[in-house]
Amino acid sequence: MEQAIRHRGPNGSAFVSPDVARQFFNVRLAIVDIAGGDQPLYNEDGSLGVVFNGEIYNHAELRDELTARGHVFKTKTDGEVIVHLFEAEGTAGFARLEGMFAFCLWNGEQTWLVRDKIGIKPLYVYEDGERLAFCSEVRGLQATGLPMSIDADGVRDYLVYRYIRAPLTLFKQVRKVPPGHMVVIRGSSIRTEAYWELPTFVPTPIGVDEAVEQLEQMLRRSIRGQLMGEVPIGVLLSGGIDSSTVAWFLNDEGVRLKAFSIGFESVNEFEYSRQIAKAYGLDYRELVLSKSEFIPYLERDIAAIDEPIADPACIPLYKLAEEIRRHVTVVLSGEGADEMMGGYWQYDRVLTSGVSRDATGLDRFLRESSYFTDNPRLMLGPQDERGDRFLPYFSGAPDLLSSMLAYDQKTWLPDNLMMKADKILMAQSLEGRFPFLDSRLMSWLTTVPSALKLTPEKKTKFLLRKLMNGKLPDGVMNRPKMGFTVPIREVLLDARGLAQDVINSFSPLDDCLDHLAVVRLFNDWFEGRNTEDLKVLYGGFRQMSTESFQSELPSLGKPLLSQSVDDSRHSRRAQRDSASKPSR
Repeated sequence: MEQAIRHRGPNGSAFVSPDVARQFFNVRLAIVDIAGGDQPLYNEDGSLGVVFNGEIYNHAELRDELTARGHVFKTKTDGEVIVHLFEAEGTAGFARLEGMFAFCLWNGEQTWLVRDKIGIKPLYVYEDGERLAFCSEVRGLQATGLPMSIDADGVRDYLVYRYIRAPLTLFKQVRKVPPGHMVVIRGSSIRTEAYWELPTFVPTPIGVDEAVEQLEQMLRRSIRGQLMGEVPIGVLLSGGIDSSTVAWFLNDEGVRLKAFSIGFESVNEFEYSRQIAKAYGLDYRELVLSKSEFIPYLERDIAAIDEPIADPACIPLYKLAEEIRRHVTVVLSGEGADEMMGGYWQYDRVLTSGVSRDATGLDRFLRESSYFTDNPRLMLGPQDERGDRFLPYFSGAPDLLSSMLAYDQKTWLPDNLMMKADKILMAQSLEGRFPFLDSRLMSWLTTVPSALKLTPEKKTKFLLRKLMNGKLPDGVMNRPKMGFTVPIREVLLDARGLAQDVINSFSPLDDCLDHLAVVRLFNDWFEGRNTEDLKVLYGGFRQMSTESFQSELPSLGKPLLSQSVDDSRHSRRAQRDSASKPSR
């Protein structure tokens, strides 16, 4: 397990076995108290210990408070506040931790596995009735040799949503700890419970000027806190308003960081990121991902993300992370603003469609979000009769925009955006930080009326735009929203060989997938027919008609597979059944 996740902590490792039944270890990426912060960390008498991944941004104020209450600290590292806060307040203290983390806390009788409030850091737990193991990545659990079997519900999640929503994974024995939750272990008793929940959306009347002032104060506090550490820090620049806002606050605080951007030969946002870098005197570097690099980086990305995430932005992010790690150890990002303040155009499209906040409305929202609410390639029967398991988040909000934001904050944000960012950045031993995902800021935004987020005049992120008007260059403020657009058509056109390898290999997923339907999908796409299922990936969040998409495809003629597809599934199953140890 240690070797499997060494990339998450190349600066050291430690092992402890408090009793015959329990063994804990961590690998360390040293950022705070580099000299004295090795783990495990203990309380004064050693009766309480913790291994920890992440950052506690408010550790200094908690340390001062706990010291005044008589607690004695042995190190200057942020993780030590966990044990002393637990001594003082028990599990209720976890909600006071502001940051991103996954940690294991133990005493002589119990063990607590805890994931941060927003779900920025991952935490997986394996349980088979006899053994329990936990890790920041599934590959660490696989490295132990523990038996795992495919979970059809996890496969369904991936093929419908393009990522897997907590607590599911691809394996029946492995579950993700949901954001704001903890697993409590005492002997053979294991339970999962919430220690924090994002407040229900309850809009409170507030003037625009007052709201802008509060937003500025909260963002400034968040960015100041996330500058902690003893290592070089950089910032991602996309050229959009979110990352540009982070850059403006850094400049206003007198902080000069290295800045990084990436794009493609055919599409990029360098014009805008260069404006920001020049305006604030940033040490700026931009990278281009060439067409010849698409497939090599796709394969590296698949190895890095640990569980499937069909987000084309993973490909350039991997190359960007390689470059960033040559210069800094921590990088700030503008991720999260869209999900908090109404930045996606599908929100507006649903709002103007007249749907209600019920299962029908959620189905429309999922389709507008480029999800497949039904997938003809699944052999799992009809969709779960219980409906979408996150429907209560959607139907429980006071208005339609709040419903969509609540849903994305509980699903897309932690299980796609943050999972993607953590896995790819940590593959390069690089830590990502996200100032917009301060839980205090997110909680406050649940009280801000929807009219200050997305206006009838179709102004997305209205409150943020109001704050940054006159601060950011006009070209950045007034540009149309582009998102991080990936020329996925070019990627897929180069993927013929990779697709051939995938189709010709056998897999435990054959019990979940209609293999013939998958073969036909590939063949039809490479021949330029029936592109409905891929158009959503080509345009990102932009909508493109099937006809206009198909007109851009060259005629590739020869089918991907020359073999008879009628026999392919049966021959694959025969291969699998006769294999002594099928590949995971």
